[in-house]
Amino acid sequence: LLARWWPADLHIIGKDITRFHTVIWPAMLMSAGVALPRQVFGHGWVHLKGEKMSKSLGTTVEPLEVINLFGADPLRLYLCKEITFGGDGDFSWERYEDRYNVDLANNLGNLVSRMAAMAEKYRGGRLAPSGQAGRLNGVAGQAADDYRQAMDGFALERGTAAAFQIVDAAN
Repeated sequence: LLARWWPADLHIIGKDITRFHTVIWPAMLMSAGVALPRQVFGHGWVHLKGEKMSKSLGTTVEPLEVINLFGADPLRLYLCKEITFGGDGDFSWERYEDRYNVDLANNLGNLVSRMAAMAEKYRGGRLAPSGQAGRLNGVAGQAADDYRQAMDGFALERGTAAAFQIVDAAN
């Protein structure tokens, strides 16, 4: 099992334990003859309304509760789009609902609904390439390049924005 998953290409850890995972953990791995992770990345904190989350103060958001209410993908979108990966970020239900309504329901949801309705109405529910590269093809190619570059640099927020370039252009 270890050979299947190790060495890790990217070891993501909380920023408060970077010293352990960049000094002590590698020393332990080397002494055991185990390969080191190729990269280590310390992520930031997610705050709630500008304050550090705290169980004792009751200022937490339970991810599984959010997922049970709305699904995992809206939460992933919010975290990727709203919080610069590696930095601290802020969770608020208002911003979460904005992302859900604006990005998923309005932009993506309405686009999919319009495309499905138009495909049914004008093409009998079947789509095929037109043989001509239009403006959307160029946007999609550039967005794919931007996405790849952003994700290779761990800039998830830029990668998400690149994906939504296609949605915006199609709308």
